[in-house]
Amino acid sequence: MNAPDPQFASLQQAAEWYSVLHSGSTTAQERLRWQAWLAEREEHRQAWAHVENASRRFANLTGEQHREVAGVALRNSQSEWRRKRRALTRLLVLGATGGAIWRFTSVPQAMQALRADYRTGVGEIRKIELPDGTQAWLNTATAINLDYNPATRTVHLLAGEALFETAKDAKRPFVVATAQGRMRALGTRFTVRCFEERTLLCVYEGAVEIRTDADGSVHTVHAGHQAEFTHAAIGPLQAADRMHEAWSSGVLLADDVPLGEFVTELARYGRLHLGVAPEAAGLRVMGAYPADDVDKSIDLLADALSLRVRRILPWWITLEPR
Repeated sequence: MNAPDPQFASLQQAAEWYSVLHSGSTTAQERLRWQAWLAEREEHRQAWAHVENASRRFANLTGEQHREVAGVALRNSQSEWRRKRRALTRLLVLGATGGAIWRFTSVPQAMQALRADYRTGVGEIRKIELPDGTQAWLNTATAINLDYNPATRTVHLLAGEALFETAKDAKRPFVVATAQGRMRALGTRFTVRCFEERTLLCVYEGAVEIRTDADGSVHTVHAGHQAEFTHAAIGPLQAADRMHEAWSSGVLLADDVPLGEFVTELARYGRLHLGVAPEAAGLRVMGAYPADDVDKSIDLLADALSLRVRRILPWWITLEPR
């Protein structure tokens, strides 16, 4: 068996140390061991910084509450922790998709999203009606601005993902704009999702025209297809994945997808760091899972795939083989 990627192992180790240091009963010897671990490798320091950043974003408990919960987590796994501290190479690792699951929003983008015309929080799915009668559903952590004028109806998708059912207006085209380009609806139902350097368009009814920002490349995507594009190129057409539409009903669909990929999606709906051990990442997931109850979805996955749910911290969770 291949050794786990040390990047993931370091993240798991950092989470273990975070639990120890925030337990409220850390010994001087344990703090010295943590400092020695931290000084051992640059990767350890990077992993520690990641966990500290995650703690600021995901921890719902602070002060005495946080120390109490961390202390309980530590006491519940005291013997396991000490065994693993003597043999760190046995640690299971987080994630399985090439890096940490969470991609933190830049400060300018976050500030822009906070001032958006419409926005949702983490785990929130919201349906709204736009001024022209268009129906829109905003997925978790999504923000949009409207620019309606006599010539066009433009929605700027600043972050996240949205589903649109466009209202007819013969005089004003309906356009969704992202950092990579513009999509003009041709009487349709479609979703748009923002990634860091690309946009994903899925068309379920009608058609949508993509125009990239850099060179003005144009391509029309028809119902039943999806395409990704950057500011300079449009990718090949693929069959539209229904999971990108089902979330509007509060359902996360999995149609024979790898567990690691599905966990990445599920983690978007909770204020937590959710990972999967590499030996389980390739397991195939089928079925429908509630987007509004991440804990229930985690338990359903664990039951269906015979996995163990391990909570190092209240917001740092891994799925491991039993």
